[in-house]
Amino acid sequence: MDPSDRQPAERLERAECDLDKLLELSESLTASSAIEGTLFSISGLISDVLDSDRCSIIVLDDDHRAGYIVASSDDPTVTHLSIDLEDYPEIRETIRMYAPLIVDDVHRAPIFDSVRDKIAGKPVGSTVLFPVVLDRRVQAVLHLRTEQTRERRLTRSEIRFGRIVANVAGIALRNARLYETVRDRSERRLSDRIRAERRLRQIEKYQRFFDFAGDGLMIVDGSARILFANRAAQAILGFGADDMSRIRLGDIVQDDSREDLDAILLAIFDGRYVRDQDLAVLKADGETAVLSMTCAPLADAAGEEDLPELVERERSPSSTGGNRKTATAIVSFRDVTTTRSMEDELRRTKDFLTNLINSSADAIVAADMAGNIILFNPTAEIITGWSSDEILGTDVARMYPQGVARQILAELRSEEFGGPGKLQERREHLMTKGGDVVPVNLAAAIVYDQGEEVATVGIFADLRERLDLEAQLEKAQQKLELSERQSAVMELAGAAAHELNQPLTSIIGTVELMMRKVAPESVAAPYLETLLAESDRMAESVRRLGQLTRYKRIPYVGDTDILDLGATVEED
Repeated sequence: MDPSDRQPAERLERAECDLDKLLELSESLTASSAIEGTLFSISGLISDVLDSDRCSIIVLDDDHRAGYIVASSDDPTVTHLSIDLEDYPEIRETIRMYAPLIVDDVHRAPIFDSVRDKIAGKPVGSTVLFPVVLDRRVQAVLHLRTEQTRERRLTRSEIRFGRIVANVAGIALRNARLYETVRDRSERRLSDRIRAERRLRQIEKYQRFFDFAGDGLMIVDGSARILFANRAAQAILGFGADDMSRIRLGDIVQDDSREDLDAILLAIFDGRYVRDQDLAVLKADGETAVLSMTCAPLADAAGEEDLPELVERERSPSSTGGNRKTATAIVSFRDVTTTRSMEDELRRTKDFLTNLINSSADAIVAADMAGNIILFNPTAEIITGWSSDEILGTDVARMYPQGVARQILAELRSEEFGGPGKLQERREHLMTKGGDVVPVNLAAAIVYDQGEEVATVGIFADLRERLDLEAQLEKAQQKLELSERQSAVMELAGAAAHELNQPLTSIIGTVELMMRKVAPESVAAPYLETLLAESDRMAESVRRLGQLTRYKRIPYVGDTDILDLGATVEED
């Protein structure tokens, strides 16, 4: 036969042989569900077709730093042998090239220079690698070796056959993973169902106890779906038993509490307890209620916690999306709407009173019954010089002169100073930080709680400015009185001098005429001289009285004071 006629016949025979091998491979895939046996068949088949001494199927890890030999054509017991890819430059090159790698002579190939010492003496002559690509990533390789160097190059048909087998191996690996995933999910569902049934049986056992509990009790799953709710929970929320089984917590929670609900669920998934977490919800009648919740992961009947498997689920109203752990939790709660409203009102009242005390123009100081200062407003700081940080918790007696604090407490408890528990406003003195004494007006009281003394409070008004003002007013009043008195004296002196001067002048003139007519030897002459001298004295006094410009008194008889005319004139 002509050689040219023989070559097409050989190619046809070779193609039929390859098809037989592929048929055998497909039958192996359908006949066995064990991935190990399938991979072993694939390694043996490609080893025979490509005339190799050994074919290994190596699955790679995610970062391509290690690999695992899951099948080897010369050893069916090899199923999970770990290797370091640093020792296999040919595998790293196949990953990089994303294509088959053929090395006919390993000992001369530069790619093996980095591991030349390690492969010296080993029966490795040639190697061929085919990448197994899944999801556009090299997930495994078919690694073929021969002990001798390859004399004949692989044909295009052989390379194509190797790539086909690599794809088949990829399909087998994918199907194995899918089968394992389905099996695991089925087992998880079965396990979850068994556990759920077990929990429900436990719940039914304690349902009577739950129904008589005063607080609302619910059991929720990982998606916040309500699995069970006792009568108190139904009464608080206003939903019936059938309605409760169809809703999730996310369906009734208010928008401003969704983050709080997510925090509760995350804590449950992490196995942590949540205590006294407020959650605003919408009740069946449309009214908003604030629930104080305490949550804890619920263990199954065997005492084990729920499995933390990851499940794929859609975003729910109470979820932040993504994969979330499955869990079951018991939730106890009570309606604290009225309580929280009262707390808000009390908080606002407290803030108002605090602002009122801090804004007061008077000093306000409170102490417990042991004498420790518990309140010290800014005005008290200004008056005493102490800051709140310095004086809070110290003895209130340091603010008073010695013994005064004890005396004030005794008077507060007596009935003589405004009745028990009260002290009417009065003058007292405080001690400053620097040791100065400050006059104040003090009003004090005892604070009672259900008839028991719990604190004392004092209100102080600084009198320093007031006393200074009073002193200035008193001085001004004295000056005014003196000025008015001087004015009256001046007017009186002027009027008296005017009225006395005329008759006195007549008297003096008359006496002088009489002295001219009376002889010096006359008995009347001395009397007239005396009368004239005293009249001159009176005239001098009237003159001084008319010149009066200052007011000065001198003691006279007893407690009586008189005007000192001589001293006044001299001073003027």
